[in-house]
Amino acid sequence: MELVREIDASEATINNWKSKYSGFESSDLRRLNDLEKDNSRLQKIYADVAMDNQMLKDLFSKKAVHWHKKTANTVGWYMSMMFHWQGL
Repeated sequence: MELVREIDASEATINNWKSKYSGFESSDLRRLNDLEKDNSRLQKIYADVAMDNQMLKDLFSKKAVHWHKKTANTVGWYMSMMFHWQGL
């Protein structure tokens, strides 16, 4: 119960943690933490790529857009910046 007072958590929270993590070794918990961090990082990367993909689909799907020099330069600039930001 010292732990409950020390971290200001309820007994129910401590009991939930015990039931969830009681069979884990400290190395297992570190590995789980690393995997959760990697998963979060990959989800953010995926969200960025999915948004870029959707923007490009929207850009190229517009049939009424008349491609002229300014538009082509804008698309070229956008593509070059995407590759630059991703370190390609």
